[in-house]
Amino acid sequence: MERIADDGNLRLAIKNSQRGGKAKRRSDIRAVNADIDATVERLRAMILNLDFPEHRSRVVNRKADSGKMRRLDDEDYMPWKIMSHAIMQVIEPVINGKMIADTSSCIKGRGNLYGGRRMKRLLRRYPDHTWTAKSDCKKYYQGLDHGYMLRVLRHHFKDERFIRLMEICVLDYYCGEVIEKEIEDEREKKAGVRIGAYISGMIGNLAHMEIDHILTERYGVKLERNCDDMVMLARTKGEARFLLNAYDRLAEERGMTVKANSYYAPILHYEKKRHRRKRQRGTGHRLPRICVLEGGCEASQGHKETLRSGDGARQKQKEKKTDTGQLQGLVRARGLQEPLEKNNREENGIR
Repeated sequence: MERIADDGNLRLAIKNSQRGGKAKRRSDIRAVNADIDATVERLRAMILNLDFPEHRSRVVNRKADSGKMRRLDDEDYMPWKIMSHAIMQVIEPVINGKMIADTSSCIKGRGNLYGGRRMKRLLRRYPDHTWTAKSDCKKYYQGLDHGYMLRVLRHHFKDERFIRLMEICVLDYYCGEVIEKEIEDEREKKAGVRIGAYISGMIGNLAHMEIDHILTERYGVKLERNCDDMVMLARTKGEARFLLNAYDRLAEERGMTVKANSYYAPILHYEKKRHRRKRQRGTGHRLPRICVLEGGCEASQGHKETLRSGDGARQKQKEKKTDTGQLQGLVRARGLQEPLEKNNREENGIR
């Protein structure tokens, strides 16, 4: 709690929550920037006393890149968006250090490209895994059980005042009766976190982290998870069916509802044919330009000659030659053997 309420942490949270060109034009953000010192003192008092105003938000419907309409909750900037950044800056390194490497969602440096590279790496490393099981949860963020989330938070953090702060700032959301019918909830429960809140992505990864460790450590599953989309690799059809049923059981024990369109299928490998480029005939291999010395007079005048191999033949160098050896070969080609041998004898002290 003290780290969250620290003056430097709160000032950094205000700065990070105002990213974007249009952010500072909003009236609520301009009011905060008008007197940052007073805002920091107000936030610090709220955190230490656990005394916050009413948590208000407005519903915004936005169309995602896939074409699906998303129902987002836009919170008030002061204090809720600032509080999300202040909490994340403290607990994010702790949570990310406990996640498996095959998690790619809402983590800095682990996006869709990271997940695709990890899956390709698994397919190359384990060619005997020729089956896959694909599954995801229905209304994942809006169906997270608050009781289960409090148990997970208490497992990682022992400060009860921090748990109470998370209940006030994050777990005070109620998804509504319509959403409860959609997730086929047969019992009454308080569930859901706000879609669109900065801290919701980390909460989603934290809720699924226990399942990831069970599948990888107890069953030895090769998997890749992006948010609630789970892809598992298996050797046989029976193993893929078993993993799908095991994931369904683990998710149901934690209050999650797995979609009915989960499936397992064989993996089809496609091999790309590599086409070798044909070498054009008559193109000679050009050697690097070398200055040829003839009696020392032409070097002072800057005369240079370029040697080319005839008829496009390749010259393969089998061993590394010293500069003296290369110069000796060029001088022999020019018929200047005697001056070079005379200079070598004089350098070695032989007359």
